[in-house]
Amino acid sequence: MLGPDKGNNTSAEPGKHMLNLLTSALFVLALAGIMWVLRDHDPQWVSADGRRFIVKARVLHRHGGSPGRWQTVHGRLEAGAVLLRPSFTGTRSILGAYSVQSQLDGSIAGRQLFTLESLSVNGATELLAVRIKADSSLMKEFTALIPSH
Repeated sequence: MLGPDKGNNTSAEPGKHMLNLLTSALFVLALAGIMWVLRDHDPQWVSADGRRFIVKARVLHRHGGSPGRWQTVHGRLEAGAVLLRPSFTGTRSILGAYSVQSQLDGSIAGRQLFTLESLSVNGATELLAVRIKADSSLMKEFTALIPSH
């Protein structure tokens, strides 16, 4: 004679599956909430000496068209030029030396935009927009690099 099967309690199974479904849904909602809060977060870092930094930049097209996506770039100020390299996931077209051309009027959500032009030796130039927090110490450095006309 076989005794009662104590390992196969089917009466608790529907509640267990409902709890799994509920915790999974709460986890997905929590991740979505975190992504929503961080959606406009700009990683920005400036070294103590103000010469190295991390900001957001995008490629602009000289003859119109839609600009590239905003991407994180690492930069260094050196001899009146801005040296940029893309972060790990960035495009290589940003790699190079740039001169600050202008500061765009007004700020967008506490960020200031600057236009940069590549210092190319072969004649082909690239335009970039760089987004810097308005209260950053980097603002002073970029403003000082704008040529006076």
